[in-house]
Amino acid sequence: MKKYLYLSLFVFSLLILQSRLSFGERMISPYIDLDNEPFDYFKEPITVLGVKDGEEGTEVTPEGTLYTGSAELLFFAGSYPYKIEKRVKRLDKGYLPIVSYKYFYDDISYYFQMFANTLDGNPQSNLINFVKVKVKNETKELKKAYFWTGICFKEAGKRFEPHKEFNKDWIYEIKDNLILRNGKLLYTFSEDERIDKFITVGKRYEGAIKGSDLFILEKTPVCLARYSFCLQPDEEKDVYIKMPYFPVEDKDEIKKIKDADYEEYFTQTVNFWEDLLSRGVKISLSEKKVVDTFKTSLIYDLIARDKVGEEYIQKVNEFQYDEFWLRDSSFIVRAYDLCGHHKIAKETVLHFLKYQRADGNFVSQGGQFDGWGQTLWAFGQHYNITGDKEFAREVYPYVKKAVKWLKDVRGEDKFNIMPETAPGDNELIKGHITGHNFWALLGLRCAIYLSEAVGNKEDRDEFKDEYKDFHNSFMKRLREVTKGTGGYIPPGLDGEGGQDWGNLIGVYPSEVLKPDDLMVTSTLKEVKKKFREGIMTYFNASSLHHYLTEYVTQTEVIRGEQRPALEGFYSLLSHASSTNAGFEWGIPPWGSRDFGRNFSPHGWFAAKYIALLRNMLVREEGNNLHLLSCISPQWLKEKIIVEDAPTNFGKISLSLSPAKDKGLLKIKANYRRPPDKIIIYIPFFVKAKEAFADGKKVSLKEDKLTVSPDTQEVKIIWNIEKLEDLNYESFVLKYKEEYRKRYGDYLNELNEGKFKRSYER
Repeated sequence: MKKYLYLSLFVFSLLILQSRLSFGERMISPYIDLDNEPFDYFKEPITVLGVKDGEEGTEVTPEGTLYTGSAELLFFAGSYPYKIEKRVKRLDKGYLPIVSYKYFYDDISYYFQMFANTLDGNPQSNLINFVKVKVKNETKELKKAYFWTGICFKEAGKRFEPHKEFNKDWIYEIKDNLILRNGKLLYTFSEDERIDKFITVGKRYEGAIKGSDLFILEKTPVCLARYSFCLQPDEEKDVYIKMPYFPVEDKDEIKKIKDADYEEYFTQTVNFWEDLLSRGVKISLSEKKVVDTFKTSLIYDLIARDKVGEEYIQKVNEFQYDEFWLRDSSFIVRAYDLCGHHKIAKETVLHFLKYQRADGNFVSQGGQFDGWGQTLWAFGQHYNITGDKEFAREVYPYVKKAVKWLKDVRGEDKFNIMPETAPGDNELIKGHITGHNFWALLGLRCAIYLSEAVGNKEDRDEFKDEYKDFHNSFMKRLREVTKGTGGYIPPGLDGEGGQDWGNLIGVYPSEVLKPDDLMVTSTLKEVKKKFREGIMTYFNASSLHHYLTEYVTQTEVIRGEQRPALEGFYSLLSHASSTNAGFEWGIPPWGSRDFGRNFSPHGWFAAKYIALLRNMLVREEGNNLHLLSCISPQWLKEKIIVEDAPTNFGKISLSLSPAKDKGLLKIKANYRRPPDKIIIYIPFFVKAKEAFADGKKVSLKEDKLTVSPDTQEVKIIWNIEKLEDLNYESFVLKYKEEYRKRYGDYLNELNEGKFKRSYER
């Protein structure tokens, strides 16, 4: 049912987008961005509390409440309850899924820290949300402080769909420090002798009551506990709250929740995630936001993965995209492999086998035939980066069946390419989808790798012939189409129209086109005209699109266009939340900064961010290993370190120690098979004079140098150009300054009755 609901929501969102644009184009006051807080691009940011492989995740709402789909935990300050709302949140250490924020009321600070875990460590058990509130007197005199907790079914605003309908006749009860609804635990609060209990605001608790007797509505705060503290100067008190994701009726389970120690589970949560991160690739750069977002992106995708029985099902998030897509999941599998978590990647990608149809095609959503190529790419890249022949043998029968489907449908197509289809998403056209062909060629190439892995030479030769014929047919049609577009590669191969999407993957990840192909150059030039706020747009430039940008940026990295790639990278990062979450689309350029119902964090953005940063530092291209393809001048303020980065050649570690007049690069490789050569890029802001590999002088050619795969140390004599405008903080500052200027113009337009649409400003 969820599947059809989300599809309907997407179609509905397209239909109403134009009607909501006038609202979405309303700019917001730039003064929501405070100088003493981390920058959060979103007007109403959302993040998630959850565990790896858990089926559910708690929404940390834009206001800072906790919403589970069964109930919403509320917080108040003051002797009479004043709602605590906080837009900007932080993560523990900058990257762990432990959310915090600080709120001030009447010289009292309220520091919130919240995370989720299961009591028994089983991700399939009921998720428990742990909250600690530190109430502190910030004055130099004795001060009375009040803190309230309460519950409601669901407040208005950005909330995912509830698990059940609201019932006006529910029975509410406060039993000691337990909040019950129809006998089921909603939350517990720490006991204190200075607690007053209220059934609703202004009405003290006198006993269990039916909701309809007090006209309790969905948004009505009920079952409130008010703490009253007399605090000395700088004195603080802690309040602990525990909220199960699903209300609990079992008395033994309720007791376990009541007895669960916050600090114990906090330590357990930190240790779990730190241990997991330590077992993968490790990146150290002088920009914390860059690395923190890399780590959190991995965590967000693991929280979005569900373990159901023995299956591992990759979802996109725990909210509106709590569903499986071959599209998103293929990139997420790739991200797991790039991070060095190959077991997780294998568990995840094996679920793809469930989506092979009887005819051999791989489809998760109707008409989305790019899933064929994405599945075979996920299989092939996993084999290439691990060398896992057992895996290759396991998936190979499915691969062979898939190639037969491709051969059959191509034989029936008038262009001898991927058949016409109506994907109902992304390109928003019907016909021959350009990106489906790029994907299919990539998938077919991966089928060749897998045939070689299992030692089937007959299939390998057949697949190679199929690839050659398919490639020739596709390129013939593509060049016919681009003759009329000035070289721009369109979304479809039948005519005009459609949204840029798969037409952007000719170089990355498909590698069908050479990076310097004139069609690639023309496409980049045309697409960059559609950028707003430094990132890609969608739906005829009416909406920003976050992760779609990364196809362009990856292509620029591969083409050696370092500065444009770096600008794209920082633009992406400056459009993320303070909790390192990306979004999809729905925000009008220079408008409301409001993603509507398209909640963050988005798992596809997370996976693409991981791949982008990794490829900027370490990447494969054919049989060559490329290092430091695109680095920031900010990163040369300290040593650049990459440890245990998986590649198709084996694990690579590197460190670049910068100095004003030179850079010393150390390489440590543990090859399964060595590359033909290593290509090292000279940063565009560096003037290189000469270079030495293991003490021997090597030639510099333009912006790169080539060394043998056994090279361990490279010294580059250089001068560094001072560039202060290429870092995360400067991009945030420039965005805020531009937004503030446009906001002033916007107010003038409103006053003069000359309102312009946001993408026209």
